[in-house]
Amino acid sequence: MNVHQRIEQAIDDLEELIDLTGSLALTAAQAESDFKVKAASLRISLRYSGKYTVQALEDEVHIACEDEHLQMLLAQAKHQSARDAMRGLQAQLDGLRTLAAGSRGV
Repeated sequence: MNVHQRIEQAIDDLEELIDLTGSLALTAAQAESDFKVKAASLRISLRYSGKYTVQALEDEVHIACEDEHLQMLLAQAKHQSARDAMRGLQAQLDGLRTLAAGSRGV
């Protein structure tokens, strides 16, 4: 595979990764929203019961929202991983373009 074919393949891969990253960003945002809404709702309902200290209230919220918090953290990690992969592929593409430009001068 010559440099120009590798550039075309890298561009195709980058386009797919951009789409995936966008999708993962939406998933991460939705997971964060789900967690924050549930936690806030629970905080409000527990606060008005009056039987919790601040720390006990936060502990109850953490326990009750454990699944949502985990889903949020996993979604954020997947999104960050895709962003890191995209930056790596962009660097590879830059290197291939530099190589192609150098070979034209020969």
